[in-house]
Amino acid sequence: MDGPERTDLEKSSGILGQALEEEAACFGRYLLGKPANRHSIDLYVKAMSTLEVPVNREDQRRLEFVLKHPRSLPWVDGGLALTAPASAIRSKLLVMLGILECQPAYTAWFLPRAFSAADCARVLLASASAAVRGILGLLLLKFI
Repeated sequence: MDGPERTDLEKSSGILGQALEEEAACFGRYLLGKPANRHSIDLYVKAMSTLEVPVNREDQRRLEFVLKHPRSLPWVDGGLALTAPASAIRSKLLVMLGILECQPAYTAWFLPRAFSAADCARVLLASASAAVRGILGLLLLKFI
């Protein structure tokens, strides 16, 4: 389902669907480190068309910024994790995470695997990196 063909859901969803597709692609790349497959993007569009995720002006401004500057998402997410964990961006990220976690194509990303000493070092490094992203994200949020 990774092909370039557009599904009926995409064709019928219009401008809102295009915006949701853009969100899904951005969030999928952030969460996986690579583009999400077409099926996952379609599921996100359908979920966001069904769920009611309140988006206030501040959330909308930040979402637009993240979509224009996708590399800022880790920083924005880190800052929001500290200041507004229930924000629209984080809620939408959790929806995409749930979708990706249920996809057979991504089981290797989410199923447990053997844990080595090197993995412990990676966890410590990732924790330190998350702390830095959170702190720097707080500063970035002041400007967007």
